[in-house]
Amino acid sequence: MIRVTQDAAAGLRQIVSGSRTPSDFGVKLVPLEHQDLIGMAIGRPGDGDILLGREHDPLLIVDSSLVDHLDGAVIDTEEDEQGRTKLVIHRRGAAEADTPHQRGRGG
Repeated sequence: MIRVTQDAAAGLRQIVSGSRTPSDFGVKLVPLEHQDLIGMAIGRPGDGDILLGREHDPLLIVDSSLVDHLDGAVIDTEEDEQGRTKLVIHRRGAAEADTPHQRGRGG
């Protein structure tokens, strides 16, 4: 399951409301070809995509090819060096691997 923080939800709503798109469109996480990156686009949900929010007013749409990859992720906001707010994805396991409790443990 993917979780969206309240700050991220507010940011996503702001993006969608400023886009002047149909109500069934939302911010969609999509894979970027030939890269191990995730992009964002304004779009309509496709077959197998996961919708977070209401069906006819999605908060976030996750492309079906990313669903397993993002299982357990948290969508949040962070401030960059210039003080601008950006959306970030914290994936489960990425932070855990850096904690002292996880280092040096056998598989």
